[in-house]
Amino acid sequence: MSVTAKICGLSTEEAVSVAVAGGAAYLGFVFYPPSPRAVTPREAARLCAGVPPGVARVGLFVDADDAVIEAALALAPLDILQFHGSEPPERVGEVRSRFGLPVMKAVAIAGPQDVLGARAMKMSRICCCSTRSRRAGRTHCRVATVWLSTGG
Repeated sequence: MSVTAKICGLSTEEAVSVAVAGGAAYLGFVFYPPSPRAVTPREAARLCAGVPPGVARVGLFVDADDAVIEAALALAPLDILQFHGSEPPERVGEVRSRFGLPVMKAVAIAGPQDVLGARAMKMSRICCCSTRSRRAGRTHCRVATVWLSTGG
């Protein structure tokens, strides 16, 4: 299993450049207004313009309806949709079908059993975060983020 990095919450061109130079495979743009790292679809479009081929642009959403996702996709060329709220697997699957993009879901991990449960979700990717960082759009995570390819 190879390890890749996603740098999330990017809101400046400088941050995008540094993340790319540092080898990030995924760049995350937060579409959740209460987050201090949130960007608008127009800001994300500007930031995505500087992302080179081969680096995936991820839109992070928290319990968003289709209109919010559509607004982001209308302006920002996102490659992956990430859900960081209380969306059930069925909702995430609906979004994947509707928008035709890979999806990932953030799940709280307290122990090994949670990792096994996350793998069973059959998402394209799963972002595992500490149960201590329950607030959406948090500025840091107390455990390393782990990517699990689930073949979804």
